[in-house]
Amino acid sequence: MNRRDLVIDTSGDRLLTPRPYKSSAAWMTTREAATLVLQRWVKKLRAAWLLAEAMRLDELARTKSEEEQRAFAEMQRRIHPHLKSDFAILQAELAAWVAAETNRIHAKLLPQTYHQAAMQQLLYKETRLLQAIGRLQAKAQKETKAAAVEATLDGMAAPKAWSLSNGATAFVSTPESMRAGELNQLYREYQQQAKSLRQRAEVLLKVKLAVKELVGGPGAELRQLIDREADMLARGRSEASLFGLRSRAKALLLQLLQTATFNPLAASIQGPARKPENFMYGALPVSQAA
Repeated sequence: MNRRDLVIDTSGDRLLTPRPYKSSAAWMTTREAATLVLQRWVKKLRAAWLLAEAMRLDELARTKSEEEQRAFAEMQRRIHPHLKSDFAILQAELAAWVAAETNRIHAKLLPQTYHQAAMQQLLYKETRLLQAIGRLQAKAQKETKAAAVEATLDGMAAPKAWSLSNGATAFVSTPESMRAGELNQLYREYQQQAKSLRQRAEVLLKVKLAVKELVGGPGAELRQLIDREADMLARGRSEASLFGLRSRAKALLLQLLQTATFNPLAASIQGPARKPENFMYGALPVSQAA
């Protein structure tokens, strides 16, 4: 307050107008409402962060899985090559390794005797690796051929698909497909290793009955091989001694399965039917033999 004995500077004074009065309860209500809004935003931000983190972890897991699968595929490609490209890569890697080893030997500047010995040792290793690649290639060709044969036999034995007027598809087993299925089963049983001598004898009897109506040609030769195998089994010959005989018999049985006069559906798979001499088509007595 101004007094006579006191001079107060009022140049900086401001006029303040009081605002509406807010009680402590109203202030707490406003504070709680602001807190709820802040918590909702925090919840949204946390959910967005968790979603982004989950997506990041999923992407890392997917990338790691793909890398592991690629590494496993690369390992399998080297251990069990199957495609032509696999063998081409193996041969290219071998050539690169031989070139690197050759350069390393030349860089050592060894005496002539040691240099020649090192080159001979490298040639020996290269030869062994080439032989290993050759064995793997022969194994892959054999497996590919066996898979193709199985796919062909399964295709002939599969039920035929018929399109119905209502748009549906019906699968029907024809007499030809049923016969092809019996022949397919017979072929699989013959090439499987029997658990006992009796089981093997039963399989041989089935095959012999299946081709008994074939006069001459592969059928007659197959029967002779079956009789020879049965005789060798009765004499107690080892499985190793029967390998060549069984391979020849299996090839003859497969040849018959791919012959239209013995397996009618073979014509639809291979094209023109093969007509060996003295072939006669008859019912397959596999079920009777079983």
